[in-house]
Amino acid sequence: MTKATQKYILNSKRRKYKEESQQAHVGFMRHSHISIRHLLNKITVAGLLALVIVSCGGNGGGAFGPPSSIWIDSISITASPDANDFSAIPVDIVVIYQKELLEKLSKTPAKDYFKMSKQLLKDYPGMIEIFSWEVVPGQSLFDQPVPMKGAAPEGGFVFVNYIPPGEHRVRLGRTRNIHVQLKNTEFFISPRVW
Repeated sequence: MTKATQKYILNSKRRKYKEESQQAHVGFMRHSHISIRHLLNKITVAGLLALVIVSCGGNGGGAFGPPSSIWIDSISITASPDANDFSAIPVDIVVIYQKELLEKLSKTPAKDYFKMSKQLLKDYPGMIEIFSWEVVPGQSLFDQPVPMKGAAPEGGFVFVNYIPPGEHRVRLGRTRNIHVQLKNTEFFISPRVW
């Protein structure tokens, strides 16, 4: 077979392949119009359903009441080796369901809170939840669950019982998974990123 014949056969195959591809593409486009319309209808229905679910969610407010100011799923705690002057550190997450109690605790230093925390549970049954951990310097706790029971808390705090005096209280925001970093005489809260 000569080179000219081989080239002719190769070009013929390329033309045939190109024509078949174009025909297949036209056939696909004819049917894809219906498929795309069907797909858009499904996406629209799914989007509306998601919107209804979000607007009716217990935590998000919507049809079932005002939105919750906080909702914590988990906490991770890391303590530096020199945290709390090398002493164990009690850490509490306090979830509050009554506005007056929230205002009261917003002015309470950690030392005072830890002295009265058991009494708060007795004085405000169903209005407060307390989740407690004790961490030693250098220890890390990851993804500790915070099984909140109430539907719409007014707010909450993290209290840390440091030896040195100070407020040692941080109000919780809307972050669902928090990371508490315990330093020598102070602590920081950030969203958990791992």
